[in-house]
Amino acid sequence: MGLSDRNYDRDGPPRRKRTKRGRATPEALLDRSSKQLLLVGLILAFVLALAYLVHYHMQIRAVNNMLERLGLIQAETAERLVTPAVDALHERQERLQIQRQREQAARQREAQQARRERAFERAFVEQYEVPEGCDSWDSQAQMVECTNHRIRARQEFRAEFFGESTPNQILLESGPR
Repeated sequence: MGLSDRNYDRDGPPRRKRTKRGRATPEALLDRSSKQLLLVGLILAFVLALAYLVHYHMQIRAVNNMLERLGLIQAETAERLVTPAVDALHERQERLQIQRQREQAARQREAQQARRERAFERAFVEQYEVPEGCDSWDSQAQMVECTNHRIRARQEFRAEFFGESTPNQILLESGPR
């Protein structure tokens, strides 16, 4: 039997029924068992697609749950790491603020003391009378004596002006150097 022999057995594949135009209709192509097999295949494909979608949805939920847990863990870890650093920063800021307040208070005290000293100097200069002979010095001994007089007068005036005793200042000595 060759290709030219066109003898088909009746047990072979069914022949297509032809329409008026020479084409086979879909009903003619499929017999009842083929239709059932195709329907079962479609149902099976639908069930498999549905199972895939359910599985995909469950995977998405699992990933979202893991991401939520990871976010919580990260937030807790960040809080554990950041809280001590923030607390230390607040403590440092408080210490710096206290230090600035102390420095400002010290500057104010120094400024007040400087104002008091300037007021003292003006008052002393206004009330101090230079003794006779201290306008111009003739000798080193006279210079020492005039300077010591001014220092003693200044100490006494300071005690009166501030209402306190002042430490003794060194008086100049007349003698060889």
